[in-house]
Amino acid sequence: MKITVYCDRDEYGNPSGRMVVVRKVRAKDKTDKKDKDKKDKKDKKSKKSRATQIEASQAPAQLRPPVRQLACLPGWPWADEAREMLEFAASLVKPIMRARGWRIGGLGEFAPSDGTLYGYNINHGEEVHLRLRWSVNPRWQFLSMHNVVETLLHELCHNAYHGHDPEFSALYSQLRAEMDGLIDNGYRGEGFAHLERP
Repeated sequence: MKITVYCDRDEYGNPSGRMVVVRKVRAKDKTDKKDKDKKDKKDKKSKKSRATQIEASQAPAQLRPPVRQLACLPGWPWADEAREMLEFAASLVKPIMRARGWRIGGLGEFAPSDGTLYGYNINHGEEVHLRLRWSVNPRWQFLSMHNVVETLLHELCHNAYHGHDPEFSALYSQLRAEMDGLIDNGYRGEGFAHLERP
């Protein structure tokens, strides 16, 4: 049996982030499979889900989405706008993340009481949290997208370096230059069909 994994595309031809698995079965395998399917009808669903998980984890890194899940502050006003800001920021940094093989398990909004804290990275990208709103009136006033993207780039540097040493600063400068280059060349981000809703 031959298995092929590729990235599905949306109606505009852009990668959607969803993985599609195609299986090609030889004629001999078809008859063997029919007999086996009759035997294992009860286990079919669990086997299929395990196979899908294995196939997804074995897919090439460039096909796996860089950001898996987004989360906004529950019960806060303008949650849709906050989610759009997170989506757009994540969209802008996708090429930078893919080039380095970086992943973020969860990208979320937070509102700390400390007005000087703009973001944090847990466990090298397992979770990244960004401030989207001003600390003076945090429920109503959003930061600029430029501030949010700069903070996200800073937190992505923590995927490589824990502290704020010279190597961290050099990487941060490099990422900011790459982002400026992408925007100057007209890059405006990608879609979000693959993201899980909390």
